[in-house]
Amino acid sequence: MNLKRLPIAEQCEGCQKVTETAEGRFCQKYTDPEYHWENDQICSFATHIERKVEVVKKNVNPLKASKRASGKKK
Repeated sequence: MNLKRLPIAEQCEGCQKVTETAEGRFCQKYTDPEYHWENDQICSFATHIERKVEVVKKNVNPLKASKRASGKKK
């Protein structure tokens, strides 16, 4: 089965998954890279984009925490 690969989207510039052949520049992972950039989505294999992950610190009630800790010792 030979799938037709489409050229990369301009958002793919700088990605390490882009390969260059005689026919043009193509993505190693997806046959249609433009699809993965629609509606302000970010391609999951994009190596040139840094994703920011926010860690939310949860407030813990000290009374409940001590009760949980004492219950696990059994």
